[in-house]
Amino acid sequence: MRKGKLYSKAEYKASRGQTTAAEPKKELDQAAGILQALGGVGNISSINNCATRLRIALHDMSQTLDDEVFKKLGAHGVFRSGDAIQVIIGLHVSQLREQLDSLINSHQSAENVAITEAV
Repeated sequence: MRKGKLYSKAEYKASRGQTTAAEPKKELDQAAGILQALGGVGNISSINNCATRLRIALHDMSQTLDDEVFKKLGAHGVFRSGDAIQVIIGLHVSQLREQLDSLINSHQSAENVAITEAV
């Protein structure tokens, strides 16, 4: 019987100098970049996702950046219609959506604290 070690996908990629797509820091950076490309927290009316896409309703489409910016942030494509935009991410869209929600919630919490302190 031959003995050997079974390697996980992450271990295999690490041995080849590659990284996995699910790195938390990378996802957070990607989420922050996409949030900025969408025109910031104040420009987002609602956000949803399906299996591979972020679906975002915006207040003002003109505040969004060019499609190439989204592609540089890892998007496979962008579809725009009226004040709605779909950013094609891939199968890790749910993790990215969680990071976006976290960034949006922390931004709104900071705004509430600033308003409370001002009063």
